[in-house]
Amino acid sequence: MVTERYLLCLGVTPNYVGFSYAAYGIFLAMEDPHRLTLLTKDLYPAIADHFGVRWRAVERAIRTVVREAWTHGNRALMEEALHQTLLEPPDNGRFLGASAYYLKIRQEEAKKREEERAKRAQAAQV
Repeated sequence: MVTERYLLCLGVTPNYVGFSYAAYGIFLAMEDPHRLTLLTKDLYPAIADHFGVRWRAVERAIRTVVREAWTHGNRALMEEALHQTLLEPPDNGRFLGASAYYLKIRQEEAKKREEERAKRAQAAQV
């Protein structure tokens, strides 16, 4: 899953409970960005239901992941995703939102590149 690879690139490892929560939350936000406007009413409960935990545990575990990425991870990638230099760790909403947007843009760019390659290959066969 692209969200898990992204978290690994940020320096977060799957031994954190929040790794799976954050990956799934980013995935949900990529599907429906509106969920980011209602973190405690929509996104956290959806993640909690999926994993069979309480939403407060989800919020805390994702906060730990964000802090881990900030403290020991690839801060440059985090800043690239957020499009700014960070002086402190982002809050969960900013992290999830920026990550979802960043990955969605990257997927769209990859899709365009693949379409261009396919067109060039088709033109070369003619």
